[in-house]
Amino acid sequence: MKKYWFLLLILFLIPKTVSAATDWEEFVFAISSDDEIIEIENDIIGDKDIVISKDKVINLNGYCISSAGSITIDGAEVKISNGKITSTDNNTLSIINGASVSLNESIVENTGYGGYSIYIKGANVDNDVKTKLLIDSGSSVISNFALGIQRNGLASYGVEVDIYGSIIGENTINTYNYGAVGIHVFSNISKSEGNVPKINIYDGANIIAKQGNNGDINADDAPAIYAEGYAKWNIFGGTIKGSEAITAFAGEFNIFDGNLIGIGDFYDTQIESNKSIATGSAITLVENSNFPSGISLKVASGNIASEKAFAIYSLPSDKVQENSISSLVLSGGRYTGKEAALNVSKYDKFVSGGCYNGQVDTDYLNLEDLSIVEDNKHYCVGLKNEIIIEESNKNFVSVNIDKAVAGQSVKILPKELKGYKILSYDVRTASGKIVKIDNGVFIMPNEQVIVEVNYVEDIINPDTSDNIYLVFMNFILSFIGFCTLIYVRIKG
Repeated sequence: MKKYWFLLLILFLIPKTVSAATDWEEFVFAISSDDEIIEIENDIIGDKDIVISKDKVINLNGYCISSAGSITIDGAEVKISNGKITSTDNNTLSIINGASVSLNESIVENTGYGGYSIYIKGANVDNDVKTKLLIDSGSSVISNFALGIQRNGLASYGVEVDIYGSIIGENTINTYNYGAVGIHVFSNISKSEGNVPKINIYDGANIIAKQGNNGDINADDAPAIYAEGYAKWNIFGGTIKGSEAITAFAGEFNIFDGNLIGIGDFYDTQIESNKSIATGSAITLVENSNFPSGISLKVASGNIASEKAFAIYSLPSDKVQENSISSLVLSGGRYTGKEAALNVSKYDKFVSGGCYNGQVDTDYLNLEDLSIVEDNKHYCVGLKNEIIIEESNKNFVSVNIDKAVAGQSVKILPKELKGYKILSYDVRTASGKIVKIDNGVFIMPNEQVIVEVNYVEDIINPDTSDNIYLVFMNFILSFIGFCTLIYVRIKG
């Protein structure tokens, strides 16, 4: 056992081997070598495709690697940090065969016409192999089509993408004048069971797509997320913004928080082959037999808004498959649309919570005892939960309502109690989560809450004028006493 730990210590202390690269030839040589770290020492220009099949740490040191070819990372673990990689080829980086790539404070860009910055492709058989991409909060992926989940047959098993940074579908970096795309899941990824592609979007992330100016409604459309094929999406936060935030033909979407914004014009369009769907809605659910069936959408929280159309819009066509939308559950969130909050045909009983900028169709409500409360130009739907103020705090505060539905604004009303001073308020849920308070107002969560008060005894200082008065009276009394004493002595 001692020998085992000794060997581990030796391995830990052995320095990692390092290559320096000042030009393309040295960079290519370093990639094929056994050196674990590559230090880039100036800008490098290349002209051909290369493959990285060995684990590497590429420290760009603030420099840029530019190429007319693409870099394929095949089965290796590669960390790219502190710089930029760009290409004019069809794609800049390809991640395949169980490779794992992490971007740290880096930019991956593609300036080719209609090019992708990153392709990631999983396996065509369901096994335990993971093909991964991590984009940290300081990194950006930029091109006409920024990130593509590529198909391998009818699947792309094992793909895992974690996004903390920015995915920008940009169309001003070249002559491309159509709508750009942030994340594209390729069509024909139809396998919906097992180790399907998984995309996680975290708080602070930005998924943005720029609209085109070609004049063709659908060609200029720019969805931030364009999900033709099947993947599992977990959206924990961030901003997702484009002509549509999400255009979904297939996939499982679990939205826990975030801002999903559609800015495009509203068109009640039908599907045109190989073109996007211009609806201007924040989330568009497209039902068509030309694409893999099965859309599941569950929203627990978040801001879902369309500047010109609907927050959520279902778009059927002449080729709708039965049960194209397999699951639709809105249990929370805030929904705002210029046309209306919701336009979902043929589906009912899917709303159990959330706030909507318009009355909610009663067919959408999935419980008979749901309350609908108007609040700040929205109608909040849900079961009312109690707002509790403990007995020891009732002398200090009250609230404007005793019960509220999730999403409703609740105002804390302070009371004056002589001898005490309020320092702050705390609001927490019954399960212990802290609720944010803004100027004495908090947004009701989907559970019971407890309001607590932090206070101290207020030590009241005597009034200064009273002190002056007492000093003055003492002086007068002392003076009278002194005069009396003198008078007595003279008389005596």
